[in-house]
Amino acid sequence: MKYFLNFVLLFIAFNAAAQSNYQNGFIVDKKTNDTIRGFIEYKNPAYTFQTILFKRTKETKEAILCTPADIKAFYIAPFYAYVSYEGRVSDNDKEVQIFLEQRLKGTNATLYFNKDDKKTRYFLKEKNALPVELTATGFTGKLKETYYRYNTGNNKKLLALESTEFTLASLEDALHIINDDVPDKEYTEATYQFYAGASVAAVFSKAYNVLGRINDIKSTDISPRISVGVSLMHDPTVQKFVLRGELSFSYLKPSYTFSYSPNGVNTIDNNTYRYTAFSMAFTPQVIYNIYNSNSFKLFIGAGMAFNLSIYQTNETDYYTITSFAPYTLTPATDYSIKYSPFLVNIPFQAGVQLNHNVEAAVNYSPRLTMGSQTNPKFQSVGVAVRYIFK
Repeated sequence: MKYFLNFVLLFIAFNAAAQSNYQNGFIVDKKTNDTIRGFIEYKNPAYTFQTILFKRTKETKEAILCTPADIKAFYIAPFYAYVSYEGRVSDNDKEVQIFLEQRLKGTNATLYFNKDDKKTRYFLKEKNALPVELTATGFTGKLKETYYRYNTGNNKKLLALESTEFTLASLEDALHIINDDVPDKEYTEATYQFYAGASVAAVFSKAYNVLGRINDIKSTDISPRISVGVSLMHDPTVQKFVLRGELSFSYLKPSYTFSYSPNGVNTIDNNTYRYTAFSMAFTPQVIYNIYNSNSFKLFIGAGMAFNLSIYQTNETDYYTITSFAPYTLTPATDYSIKYSPFLVNIPFQAGVQLNHNVEAAVNYSPRLTMGSQTNPKFQSVGVAVRYIFK
């Protein structure tokens, strides 16, 4: 049955892939400059279209093959616009005719790109001009030159242009600046921001030397946490690196169940070691924005957490053998385990920031040893949500 279902799923996938997907659109004829409406086949290619298939109606059996030599532009509803380009491109000694996909259109300049099996190329087209390929070594100069052509100088915006990376997302941010469609307040934000958040973590721990002999007993527990903090930005315009100071409060109540043999012969089950920890932590950390746009950021971060904890119900409930005839177990409690209130760990995180004020992140703390006579070891994985106050 399993193999039959796999075969059916593969058949459906191949059949769907083989079917045509014609979308509403139009082409612009290169010779006549006429706009011809119809349907264009769209299959979400891995690379930019080299050719397209065009029909006047969906019922037409034979499609027309169009190349960059045949048409000036085409559009696939509702999102995709392309223009043809003729000239030299990087990593190619000959002149080529290719399609460029429009990525961001503006009043002063438009950003295009073309992706093939060699590389992704970016093109800048100013109004009333042809597209020009941007190069990794000189693109910032071209961006600033274009900015000056249409705008008066703004030091914050020029600094942002100089910090542009040669990636599609970063170039999009630069085009917003050139087209002056980002409010000035985007470039005059405060150098600090306050935030508050909540998180929950799964804590995996092991305890050793319980009752002076029991080793490697495990517990998995949930630890809630609330936090407040402040983010400090050396450059609020670019916000590549952010320094943070965070104060958090958490709660953890692990319970370890174990068996042991007090006399080396008989084994007693269902003994329990447990404690409750209330912790406060101060965590200085560094955040790096891998992807950084006006409304979306992808970041990673690391820091060092200094923890101060208060422990309650720190006890071991166990049984002793007090008689063999009859066999009798007597409950007992041990309070000998003591912990240092101070602990340092190194947390890592990765997450996203949306619209400047909401963050969602995944947190990870690698295994560490508490450093007491039981030497418990901890590691944790959690999720966090934060709200940033502007």
